[in-house]
Amino acid sequence: MALVTIWRWEFSLRSPIPCGGPVSAWYLMGKICSKLSPILGLPPFAKIVLGGILWGALFFLIGAYFTQDIRDGIDPKGFVPPPVWGRVPAGFFVLLLLLYIGAFLAGVVSLFRLKFLNAICLISVAYSIHVPIYALDAIRGDRTRFTDGPHREIADIYHGRHSDFVFPGPRLVPLDDQCHPPNWCTCWVIWDPHRTWSADNDLGRWHEPKSSAFPTGTLPIQFDRVDVRRLDSDAYSVLACGYTGE
Repeated sequence: MALVTIWRWEFSLRSPIPCGGPVSAWYLMGKICSKLSPILGLPPFAKIVLGGILWGALFFLIGAYFTQDIRDGIDPKGFVPPPVWGRVPAGFFVLLLLLYIGAFLAGVVSLFRLKFLNAICLISVAYSIHVPIYALDAIRGDRTRFTDGPHREIADIYHGRHSDFVFPGPRLVPLDDQCHPPNWCTCWVIWDPHRTWSADNDLGRWHEPKSSAFPTGTLPIQFDRVDVRRLDSDAYSVLACGYTGE
C-alpha cells in the first residue's frame, strides 16, 4: 500500500513533482522538493529541473568525496585510475544512476500522457548525467578527457633532455609511461624537423592516426588513437593508445 501511495504521488497531477521512476531514487528528492514547493510556487516543469539540479549536485559531491586523493589525474601512489569515476564504489554509482533512469522512464510516460513540456524536462534531466561526470573529471584532471597533464610532462622531459631527442632523420622516440598517461596508453616524442612524416596532420585531440609517423597494422596495436601537440618547430608530443574502449 505504501508503494502504491508513493507511486500515485509521483504521477499525480497534484504532485509537487509530476514525474516518476524507481521509488527508492525519487523518494528523498521528492520529500525535499515537496517542502520547497509551497515556498517557491514553481510550475511543474521548473520543479523537475530543480530536482535534476539538486540530484546532479549530490552526484558530483559524492564523486568528489571518493576521489579527493586524486590530483591532476594521479593518486598518491602514482597510479592513474582508468576513469576518475572508477574510484566511486559501484553501489553508490548505481544508486545515483537510479534517478536518471527514473527521469527517462517518467519522460516517456509523460509523452504518452501528452505532457510534452514535462517530458522534455525529464528527458533533459536524464541526459544531464554527463554534467556532474564532466565536472568531476575536470577538477580531478582525468587524463583521458583532459590531456594537458601528460603533455606537460612530456614537454618537461623533452626540454630537460633535449639532446636525447636530436637525430639526423625523423624518429619516433618511446617514453613508455613516464608521462603518467591514461590506461592502455603510452608517451612518445616525434622528432621530425624536415616534416618528412607530415606529423602536422595529426595535431589535435584523440583521433585515428593520419600521418606516416605511426606504424599501423602491427601487433601489439599501440596507435589505435593518438593525441598530438607541438613541442617546438622540430618535435611533437604524443599520447598513443592501443585500446580506447570505443
